[in-house]
Amino acid sequence: MLLSACAPMQPSSDDPEPVYRSPLTRDADAALALGDRTSALTLLRMAADNAPANAAATLRLQAAFFAYQLNDPEPARRLLTPAKRSSSQRRRAIAEFIQQMMADDAPAARQTAALSQLQGLLPARLEPYRQQALADARSANAEHLAAIDHYLRADRLHTGASARLANEASLWQALMRIPFADVQAALQTPNDSRRRHWLTLAMGVQQRLLDPAATKAFLDTLERPAMAHSGLLTTRILASQRAALSPARRVAVLLPLSGDLARAGQRIQRGILAALYAQDHQAARPKIQFIDVGDDGLSPAAAYQRAITEGAGQIIGPLAKASVRELLNETNITTPVILLNRINDAPRRANAYQFGLAPEDDAEAAARLAYQNGHERLVTLGGTSEWDRRVIGRFQRQFESLGGDILERGTYPPDQEDMRAPIEALFNLDASAARYERLRDITRQRFEFEPRRRGDMDAAFIAAFEGPARLVVPQMRFHRGIDLPLYATSASYPAHQSDAADGDLQGLMLPVMPWLTDSATDSLSTSARALLVETDQRASEPAELGELIALGIDSYRLLGSLPLLEQYRHLRLNAATGQLYVNDQGQVKRNLDAARITAQGLQRLGRIDEAQDDTQ
Repeated sequence: MLLSACAPMQPSSDDPEPVYRSPLTRDADAALALGDRTSALTLLRMAADNAPANAAATLRLQAAFFAYQLNDPEPARRLLTPAKRSSSQRRRAIAEFIQQMMADDAPAARQTAALSQLQGLLPARLEPYRQQALADARSANAEHLAAIDHYLRADRLHTGASARLANEASLWQALMRIPFADVQAALQTPNDSRRRHWLTLAMGVQQRLLDPAATKAFLDTLERPAMAHSGLLTTRILASQRAALSPARRVAVLLPLSGDLARAGQRIQRGILAALYAQDHQAARPKIQFIDVGDDGLSPAAAYQRAITEGAGQIIGPLAKASVRELLNETNITTPVILLNRINDAPRRANAYQFGLAPEDDAEAAARLAYQNGHERLVTLGGTSEWDRRVIGRFQRQFESLGGDILERGTYPPDQEDMRAPIEALFNLDASAARYERLRDITRQRFEFEPRRRGDMDAAFIAAFEGPARLVVPQMRFHRGIDLPLYATSASYPAHQSDAADGDLQGLMLPVMPWLTDSATDSLSTSARALLVETDQRASEPAELGELIALGIDSYRLLGSLPLLEQYRHLRLNAATGQLYVNDQGQVKRNLDAARITAQGLQRLGRIDEAQDDTQ
C-alpha cells in the first residue's frame, strides 16, 4: 500500500484530452513571457470559452492557478472538487498541484512527495512553477543540493524575465540558508557548471558578509557564465548586506557614569563615541543616548525600560556583573541588548548577548598558546583569591582538554613579597635540598651542591595581576627558572607600559587583544585610534588607550555585526578586542593574539589557535 501510495500518477490510455493550442493560448504564453499574469489568465479564460469541453476545463484550471498567484483563490476553490473527480488525469494532476500550492502549512517532506508524483503530468506552462515549489519544499527540508537543482530547472523552463528573477531571488535565499560547511563540502563533489557557479557565489558572499567592500570586489571579479545570476541580484546582495550591518537608528547605552565604576564607564563611553565618529558614512550613524546606571543613576531594569520607551532599537550595557544578572533575571528582554559582562551560569535569553573581557577567556587562550608551542606538562602558581582560583581552574580545564597535563598547582599567600618558599616547593627545589641534607647526614661529608628543579615540566603558568606578577617572574628566573617558558594572562601586564615593568616581566608570554599591540587591522579600530590620538594631542593630559576603550569600540561595532555573527557561526569579526564570534549560549567570544614581553614592550607573536568547543 505504501509503495502504491508513493507511486507517481501515470497517464492513462483512456484520457481523451489532447494538448489544446490556439492563438489565444499562444498569446497567453507570450503574456507570461512578459511577466503579465493578469493578461495571461484572461486569455486562458477566453481560450476556454472557445475550446472543446475537455480542453476548456483544463484551461480554466490553469487560469485558476494564475488567479491564485494574484491573490484570488476563489476560482481554484470552486474548480478543485470537480477536477479531482474528473476522468482526465491531467485535470486531476493540475488540481492536486493547486491544492499543494494552497497548503502553505503542509510538512515539507509531504509536499515534496506529492509534487514529485506530478512529474510529466502538468502542462508546460505550469511545470516551472512545480519545479520552483519542489525547490522551496526541499530547501525547507534541508535537502540543499536537490533544491538548487530544482531552482535551476525552473530557471530553464520559465519564459518570462520577471518569473526568472523571482525564482532567482528564491534560489539565493535558499543558498544563504545553507550552512557554510555544507557549501564547502558541496563544492568538493562533482557539479555541473551552473550549480558550481551558484555554490561558488554563495561561498564567496558568506565569507565576506561582514565586509561589503570585499563582497563588491568579489562580485566584480567573479566570472559569470551564460544563464548565471543577473546583475539585479548583485545589487540586491550588496544592498541587503549593507542593511544587515546597519545599527538601529537609536541606541541606548547603560553605563555606570557615577559611583565606584564611573571611571570604567567613562572609558567605555569614550570608546563608543570614538567608534561613532570614526564611522565612514555619517548618514548611517545612530543617535546614541547614555543612561547612568551607577550609584546616582537608575537601576538596570528601569534604565532598560526607559530606553525602550524613548525608542531605542538596540541597547548596550550594563557593565557590572550584579547589574547584568539583575537585567537577565528581572527584565522581559524584547529589544536586543549587548551586555558588557558575562554570567556563565545565567540561562540563555533571547535578544541578550554577553560580551565582556572575561579573565576566563584569557586563561583558555593562554592554555591554547602553551599547548600550541609544544608544552604539554605544566605547573601553575597563583594566589588564594577567588579570581586566582577561577583563572587557574579555567586554564587547567582547557589545557587538559587539549591533552596536556598539569603536574602541580602552587599557591602563595596574599601580600607576600618573598616568593621563595612557594617557588621552591613548586619546582621541587626543596626536595632537592632535602636529598642533599640526607646524603650529607649519611656520609658525614660536605659536597658541592646546586639544587636542581624538577625535570618533568615544560613550562609554568602564573595567575597574577601586575604587582604579584612582577614579584613572581624575576624570582622564578632566579630560582633555577632562567630558561623556563612562562605564561600568564593579560592581567599581568600594566595598563600603562613602563620600562620597569617590561624589565621585570621580560620573556613572559600571554594572550592580548590586538588593540594593545596596535595590530587591529579593521578600519573602524584604526580610524578610532587615530581620532583618539588626535584628541589626546589637544588635551593637557593624554588619556589611557586601554582595554575598556577597546571594549567600547567593539560594543559599538557589534550593533551592526551581531545578527550576522549569530546566524552564520563561521564568521569572525576582526576587531579591537580580538577576533569575535558568537557561540550557542549567545556569548561573544574572542580569539586573541599571542605576545611576548620584551624590554621595548609587547611583541606580537601571531594569532592563538581557536577553541573548538563552542564555535558551531
